[in-house]
Amino acid sequence: MRKKYKRRKSVLFYIMIVVMLVIFNSILWRIFDVKLLKQIAGVGLVAVVVVILKILERRGRGGMLYRILDSEKSRIMLRDINIEGNILRYMKAEYHIRETGETYLVKGLLDLDNMDNLKMWYMDFIAKRIITEGIKDILILGGGAYILPGWIADNCGWINQDVVENDEGITEIAKDHFYLEEENRMNIYHGDGKRYLEKSEKKYDLIIQDTYMGEEEYDSSEYFELVRKNLKESGIYVLKTGAREKLEYVCDKFGEVFKEVYMVRYGHDRESGGTNGNREGLILVNRDTGYGENMERKN
Repeated sequence: MRKKYKRRKSVLFYIMIVVMLVIFNSILWRIFDVKLLKQIAGVGLVAVVVVILKILERRGRGGMLYRILDSEKSRIMLRDINIEGNILRYMKAEYHIRETGETYLVKGLLDLDNMDNLKMWYMDFIAKRIITEGIKDILILGGGAYILPGWIADNCGWINQDVVENDEGITEIAKDHFYLEEENRMNIYHGDGKRYLEKSEKKYDLIIQDTYMGEEEYDSSEYFELVRKNLKESGIYVLKTGAREKLEYVCDKFGEVFKEVYMVRYGHDRESGGTNGNREGLILVNRDTGYGENMERKN
């Protein structure tokens, strides 16, 4: 189980500060004969500052955590966002691919008050529409903030999952700031996802692709063949893609390997506290998972 988040500062915390200041001032008064009026004024000023800080915290100005960190491969921005008293932890990592010079973004959004509440739409879709009791073995390509793997570990005790993350530094940040705990049902591997698929002899019920795919993978059905090699006969492959400008082409390559290709469109996925407007996202799935009219067959 993931450790539960505790708010950094509670009302009791501020009360304790005020009480300690009162005691401290009383000691000063006895030792140095400080006038009582100055004591009261000092405590009152501190109390006003504490109240202002608490109000700003409730309004979410600046959040409770804001850090920019660097790993070997990425620059990561972390920020807490307070939306109507609900604390969301947001991660944005800029990952640089040395071989091609490309840069892509990895994002994560965790509801700290209710970690079972998946705020990113595609994760919620996978959790509610695809993961069932029939799923036993899962491979997730791209750990990121490990929000979906963490949800699976907490809620699906029957599942064994392998997670491949290319940047070990992001995994450490997930442990420090997103309450990731490695346990028996989560095996973490650091390295390239494609190389993992090439070497793996394990068959999975579900493979989730939550990583950047370069032009090489999109321009050839070879990669999708590699994925199918690692799927059980009735296995499901979920591809989260950002290639909207060449969607039909990707669907064609996908369809060369899988008999069925279904596309799920989603709009406002509530990333970063709902600040991304109505930007559209896409998921490709090789099997009908019963999502009704939002699930469009492409072949």
